Amino acid sequence: MLRATRQLALVVMALGLAGCFDSDDGGLPPAPDGFVTAPPGFFHMGEPDFWNPPGGRRVELTRPFLFALTETTLADYLPLLTVAWRGGEIYDEVGWLWHEDSDRPLLAIGDSEQITYDALADSFVLAPGVSPTEPANRINWYGAALYCDWRNRAEGLPDSYLKQDFDWTCGIFGDPYTAEGWRLPTEAEWEYVARYPDHRPYPWGELMPDCELANGRV
Repeated sequence: MLRATRQLALVVMALGLAGCFDSDDGGLPPAPDGFVTAPPGFFHMGEPDFWNPPGGRRVELTRPFLFALTETTLADYLPLLTVAWRGGEIYDEVGWLWHEDSDRPLLAIGDSEQITYDALADSFVLAPGVSPTEPANRINWYGAALYCDWRNRAEGLPDSYLKQDFDWTCGIFGDPYTAEGWRLPTEAEWEYVARYPDHRPYPWGELMPDCELANGRV
């Protein structure tokens, strides 16, 4: 699952998911369906320029990690959202869902959004005309991080995030590499995977972005 302006922009366009499973020696579990193992390696992080043609600083990732091949879909997100709602972990106020313990907003709901609430079923459902295969969007960083922990709990793994007011931290003392399960990728992990395997400038290769290749806003 992923992050935002780098974080919010990524979450608005897509949620991405990474897992490290407390492994620094390559001892990852097999990649589940829809995931791939990103091997250790290096890349040049940042934009290339005249003085530095390869890009910004050289960054090396020393541990493998699992990474989702596609965005988190509404079909992935909705069942776990409903479980959290029924368990009292989230509440609804002014068209947004909020985290109960930390009072952080998570995502917008309603008929004009992707997700709406069915009172009879006490469940969150797709708004009219929305496909379950669409990427989950209008979900902020907190809503993305919480989804990682919902998935952790569903798979019997510990939470990756300590949720205290505004300051949610990942891993022990804020070190994401100590998290034992699913978490949001770091900025370096995201860029490494986007440039893999040949240090390409864009995830699809060398071509400049256009409406056929990129999903974003001007």
